[in-house]
Amino acid sequence: MVGYVDTDLLIPTIDTIIFIDFVEGDREYWLFQDADAFAGGDANSDLYAIYENQLYSILDIEDLRIKLKGLAHLHPIKGNSTNREIKLTDKNRKIISAQIKRLYKERNPDDSITVTTNYRDKGVSINYEDGSVVIAMFVSCKEEPEEEHEIREIFKQLGLAPKTDYLSQKDRVRILSYSVHKSPEEVSNIIGDIFLRAYKIRDNEKLNTHYRL
Repeated sequence: MVGYVDTDLLIPTIDTIIFIDFVEGDREYWLFQDADAFAGGDANSDLYAIYENQLYSILDIEDLRIKLKGLAHLHPIKGNSTNREIKLTDKNRKIISAQIKRLYKERNPDDSITVTTNYRDKGVSINYEDGSVVIAMFVSCKEEPEEEHEIREIFKQLGLAPKTDYLSQKDRVRILSYSVHKSPEEVSNIIGDIFLRAYKIRDNEKLNTHYRL
């Protein structure tokens, strides 16, 4: 259920509610219950009576995304990102390259690197295994299927098939990994392509890396 806290309809409030029953009569209405109360089995929790002229405020996931997308340009951190150039900066390229070179130098199968964008949940995980590196990604395939398609295309062009390929989280997340037997420079370029072509990184986005021993 979506409402607003301001008269300009710019600051949304979102409540997750569960449909309970439909009540017929002179004035029909739909009964909903707060999701937390429903999950906790609290039958005495207050119910929401939603009348026909209020149904516009009850949105499914797709309509909620559309509603919020209309406000995305006002976000104080991400609001201007869509106006920025899609570009992998030299600084971000150096961040990727330095970590990949370290992984090749250590050659420890227990080591791994994660590279993620600063403000978005986009990233890759890389580890060294049997003379190759394994590049893994967790892709929200239902929300952003174009990312999965682009990632597959990147590796297909390299003649590589997935090492791991399955769905998780009730088929919402695609787990993909590829074993890559190439030089550190070539692996760095592949990672760069993933962020540039699949994740559409902008020139004002920073990459974060974590090297786990």
